[in-house]
Amino acid sequence: MEEQRRRTRTILRVAEAVILLIVVAYMLYSILVLKKPGPAYPFLITAGILLAWLIENVILPLKTGSFEGKTPAQMTAYRKYAALGLVGYLGLAYFALAASSSTGFYGAIVYVITTVTKRRFQDEFTNVPGTGDEDAIDVSYSEEGDASEQAESVDPLTLDAAGREERMKAAAQDEPADMKSRLQRLNELAEEIEETEL
Repeated sequence: MEEQRRRTRTILRVAEAVILLIVVAYMLYSILVLKKPGPAYPFLITAGILLAWLIENVILPLKTGSFEGKTPAQMTAYRKYAALGLVGYLGLAYFALAASSSTGFYGAIVYVITTVTKRRFQDEFTNVPGTGDEDAIDVSYSEEGDASEQAESVDPLTLDAAGREERMKAAAQDEPADMKSRLQRLNELAEEIEETEL
């Protein structure tokens, strides 16, 4: 069953890529060879982009069983993810259709913003660790080392807000006895986190 889903996923991803390649090829042909796109140009570009969205956000999850066993919160995250994907693809279509004018750039901006934003909802839908559903780092003490050693091994770029908070708590529980060295350690961690966010 899993092999069938993987094969279906691969076929649909290839179909989506082929559709987008055809759209880009037609767009370049219309602009470079024809010099002036015909009346079907906006329809074909928009239809191709929307078909790619339909494959990615509707057909692929239905055919691969991505909705099975999902909670209502995950389904809400999926709806937000799919809606942002649609808005992003429409921005991409606007960019393709208005590329010759100065306003076409706004479509590209919409696409980039929605692509970055929808990632959080996609992670919530697929229940990826580090999205708030699970602890980003383990701050319990163990035989192998204390919480500060475990926190040191975590990449600050992968931490979400809850993970940063847990890391700060772990640093506050470090071994140094006096408050000054603890405060200094917390400040060092805060600076390290700020540097990685920039």
